[in-house]
Amino acid sequence: MAKRSQALPEKGAKNFSAKKYYEETYPDLSEEQPILVMDGLDEAFIGVGFVFDKPHAVYDKEKLIEILTEKKKMKPIAVYDRERIIKVLMLRDEMTREQAEEYISFNIEGAYVGELTPVILEHR
Repeated sequence: MAKRSQALPEKGAKNFSAKKYYEETYPDLSEEQPILVMDGLDEAFIGVGFVFDKPHAVYDKEKLIEILTEKKKMKPIAVYDRERIIKVLMLRDEMTREQAEEYISFNIEGAYVGELTPVILEHR
């Protein structure tokens, strides 16, 4: 097993990459056994751990919670009731239920308009 050749960054360090850290610290392992890292959460990365000789990215749970609950990360999104959308389309646009469901499926649920894409809630 390779020795650790690079220290982890100070808290809040810019331009740190957990994946790059792994590749540079464990070059003999990184090609054969890549690790999964969490996008945008490198600040909470602690290091590399091994389970049954397989490398794993290790994160600080408290730091992950802190990062994920920052106000700038928590953006409100609109939530729509699928059944109400169907009723609106049937009344307003005189669609059959089948037409309304197809319209929702292709034009609303299938559309990604960025990180603030609305959520369609379906009751079961």
